[in-house]
Amino acid sequence: MLNDPIPSIRLAIGGLAHDTWDGWSIESDLLTPADAFELELHTKRGARLPEVIKEGAPCSLTLDGDLVLTGQVDEFEHDISRQGISMRINGRDRAAPLVDCSAPFVSMREASLKEIIDQVVTPLGAYRVEIRADEAKTRRRIQIEPGQTAWEALLQVAEANGLWPWIEPDGRLIIGGPNYTTPPVGALVLQEDGVGNNVQRLTVRRSIANRYSQITVLGQHGQYDNDGLDTKRSHLRSVIQDETLARRGIFRPKVVIDSASENQDMATTRARKLLADSRLEGF
Repeated sequence: MLNDPIPSIRLAIGGLAHDTWDGWSIESDLLTPADAFELELHTKRGARLPEVIKEGAPCSLTLDGDLVLTGQVDEFEHDISRQGISMRINGRDRAAPLVDCSAPFVSMREASLKEIIDQVVTPLGAYRVEIRADEAKTRRRIQIEPGQTAWEALLQVAEANGLWPWIEPDGRLIIGGPNYTTPPVGALVLQEDGVGNNVQRLTVRRSIANRYSQITVLGQHGQYDNDGLDTKRSHLRSVIQDETLARRGIFRPKVVIDSASENQDMATTRARKLLADSRLEGF
């Protein structure tokens, strides 16, 4: 609303906090691996900077008293000139190490989702992990390539189970999906007469790019002998269609090879997840 007071952004590091900034921005999105923030401050008076402001320092961000991000300082820039002092602080949430760092080389069979998290995620930090799934499927064989980031490995495992990882404002790593049983917290109102409006502007974008009418997932299932050797491989195939595009006579196929899909259920789950992502990308 136009008459709303200016929101207060507060950065806390090492027991100290500051809530007066000349400029700030926060980027937060479910599909963004690591939410980010940027803070700017300009002053003409010299001041000694607290020693706690260092790259990599843990921090938290609150907006009007509500916690919005728990993470780390990525970059700190301190500029001194005759005109005054300027400083800029950039940071991201607790997904930052997972996005930046390579995953340990892991090769496991019959490993649950939780076991994969313990082997890949936990070495990069003391994460509080919450799995929001009725049943975490197991994968007979997991292969993480050297150099692959921890987030890529985690995303690969989560998508195979029809799930998605994200970081909560308090720093918890959540692996789950949307809960459509939760009632809406509010409604967007935008009327020409301006009565009861809580939105100043609303934009809707629809796109056919990266939207597919049919997604096919090809996988392989291996049979192993007592020594753990792969003796036979059979091919899997799962096809999921977007009926909305099919009714319009639009044919846009997409084929994805997923060697980690080792049974028909896994291949179908992956195909449905890819189709859901496609529809989300189009709206």
